[in-house]
Amino acid sequence: MEKILEYINKNSGNKFKDLLLFDAVYSRTNDAINLTFKYPKELKFSSEEKNQLKELCSQYFGNLVHSVLVNLKVNTISMIEFKDDVKRIIKSKPELAIVTENDISFDFENDTTIVSINYPKNALSESVIPQISQELAEQIGQELNANCSVNFNQVEVSNENILELRKEKIIEDNKIYEAMLDAQVVKISNIQPIVGEIKSDTAIIAGCLGGEFNATVVGVITDFTQRETKPKQTENAVEEDKEKKQTKTFYTFTLTHNADTTRCVWFPLKNVEVPQIELNRAVVVEGTVSEFKGEKSVKVKSFAYCNFEEPKEVWRSAPSEYRFVKPEKYESFEQASLFAVEKKTDKEYLLNNTFVVYDLETTGISFDHCKIIDIGAFKIVDGKIVEKFSTFVNPECPIPEEASAVNHITDQMVANSPTIENVLPDFYKFCEGSTIVGYNNIGFDDIFIRNEAKKLRYNFSNKHDDVFVLARKYVRGARNYKLGTICEFENVQLIDAHRATNDALATAKLFIKIIEKYT
Repeated sequence: MEKILEYINKNSGNKFKDLLLFDAVYSRTNDAINLTFKYPKELKFSSEEKNQLKELCSQYFGNLVHSVLVNLKVNTISMIEFKDDVKRIIKSKPELAIVTENDISFDFENDTTIVSINYPKNALSESVIPQISQELAEQIGQELNANCSVNFNQVEVSNENILELRKEKIIEDNKIYEAMLDAQVVKISNIQPIVGEIKSDTAIIAGCLGGEFNATVVGVITDFTQRETKPKQTENAVEEDKEKKQTKTFYTFTLTHNADTTRCVWFPLKNVEVPQIELNRAVVVEGTVSEFKGEKSVKVKSFAYCNFEEPKEVWRSAPSEYRFVKPEKYESFEQASLFAVEKKTDKEYLLNNTFVVYDLETTGISFDHCKIIDIGAFKIVDGKIVEKFSTFVNPECPIPEEASAVNHITDQMVANSPTIENVLPDFYKFCEGSTIVGYNNIGFDDIFIRNEAKKLRYNFSNKHDDVFVLARKYVRGARNYKLGTICEFENVQLIDAHRATNDALATAKLFIKIIEKYT
């Protein structure tokens, strides 16, 4: 039966190429076959075309049956919606979370949809591909009432592209490092000598010693401790010499700036009176740098109280183009329909701002030890969702079982994903100039993002909004204010919760709905 469409299109100049054979029923009583075709709702067929289709069907069957009946029905979804539905089904498979929309392509042969999926080498076990292919074909057939076959194609990741990106990043890292070094040198003033004379009017901020031999360092003095040397003794040493050696006194103190520190050591010269030190004051020291067990310290020659300018923060700018994670255009089913009436917002808050609604999944709840493993985000412009940013993140450590039990993300799923060092610059670019929105994220997701961003010198200083706060302010009557509960209460679909992209999409839709409905 699948060859009937091939015959029809061959003999009609592909006039009926968008038809799908939906059903074929043979009646023994009447010796007749009843064919039902479906076509996209944006198409229209004239009476002449309908008669031509019936004639071609009759010619195809010839004398095999007494009569041929032809029915034409409008397909309730457009081709764009059909493809989006297929992509949704594919992405719902945890094993295929590494697949992007650009990795999925379609071909149509007679009444069969052929779906091809590209996946990175070694990302899927060869033994599971036939099973996944069969499961997808069956699910697509059941949900979308379409004949379907699914093929998988293994693709190599371009090493040249990766090397070029790494080279570009090394150049950028060197520039930011040099800028940070420049920023760590600050002006000092109002110098009040304690011991000796300070000759420089600039100093390195505490905690930022590089490869210098002679250094001038400034920070806040937090301690000042007297100590004594403890030289090694030998059997032949004279008792009097031992006593002299044991009485040598020196002082240690710490200069701090924020959380950074520089350790200082001062050996007073003979007849130098040891001053009374005022702690928690700005102090500048001059001396030589030495290193012991990997820790650098300054052997102080002179030091003084002073004032100093705070160093400028050095932040990276967004990369010129996306490197590892490229956003994808987002089109909802409503937006894709040719006949849907596009609803435009009149809410100034939505019209006057661009928003990025995001969500994370992590290996746990500790900000210091746990890692980001999933980022999903959607950009809203003029009250419409227009772009999607979605990626797994390789945490470079095993994912705990208790985390996988919640988000269903496994080590295998993230193994071929980029690390946070490579993902974050692209996410920063995606968020640039936007108000960042989440669901109760200020005390969790935001901290994870800011911690990682600070390490890489990206400053997420965007404005913020929180749908959880909006829901508590405006939504009345819900049994609680969990995301799933508020989505259900406001009739917003949330599929497969605790996956970053799904939670972010539901939050974005909920955000728009609350602003439209209540403000």
